[in-house]
Amino acid sequence: MIKSLSPYYVNIPFVSPLTGATAISYTLNLFIWNGAKNDPPAEPQYQITKTNPTSSTGTDKINIARLVNDYINFIPNKSSVTELNDGNNQVWVRQEVEYTTSDEDDNGVLQLAETVLCLKGYGYGLDGENSQPPTNKILIPIQDYKVNRNGFFNVPILIDEPVDDSELVITDVVNTSGSIFEYTFTENFTYLTLQAQVRATSLSVWSTPTTFAGLTSPQSRNISLGGSFETRIFAFNELTGNVIYSNIFEYSL
Repeated sequence: MIKSLSPYYVNIPFVSPLTGATAISYTLNLFIWNGAKNDPPAEPQYQITKTNPTSSTGTDKINIARLVNDYINFIPNKSSVTELNDGNNQVWVRQEVEYTTSDEDDNGVLQLAETVLCLKGYGYGLDGENSQPPTNKILIPIQDYKVNRNGFFNVPILIDEPVDDSELVITDVVNTSGSIFEYTFTENFTYLTLQAQVRATSLSVWSTPTTFAGLTSPQSRNISLGGSFETRIFAFNELTGNVIYSNIFEYSL
């Protein structure tokens, strides 16, 4: 969660997570909207591009709190009965990063996607960086208040999001021609990009992810390992904000 009246830092590595190449520059896209979590606007509200003239392999930090705070116009939520009301003073904020590196596989690929809720709140000095809501999910710090006996009082609470039951299942991988393999799979959630990784059956480390050209089954990719291998696919669930990995499929000659 972002509390927009306190600094909120986005940490961006200068090394591309996709290829491991050091960034020449990167662009941070910020989407800000009110509505369904999985329905971001088509174009970002902000784009921040930073170069890496020293070829740093460290991590950059950008405070985005002031930017997103401009999109919250606080309106009191009024009611004359005891009830649970939907809030109207928060927005969704989605971040994603596009790297420019010497590796062409980074071109046009959006990485580090994340969607979080943003409130017009603030943290206290001892809360640390990017402070989060309390475990009881009551968004006011004091539990005892004096109120008008005949009046009404709003208690802001953070409700739990639905349990993530997303599934991405590889049902088959077939060698169609040379080193080209066709993946057949099923899914039950919406995503914007679909990626795959492979590894030799004797290894524990996965290869650099490869992005499929399309989103629906089947999809094809080049695998040059030769012999038997293991593979998996994964995608970012726009609704829940989680990366969903498939089963590990074992391909044998």
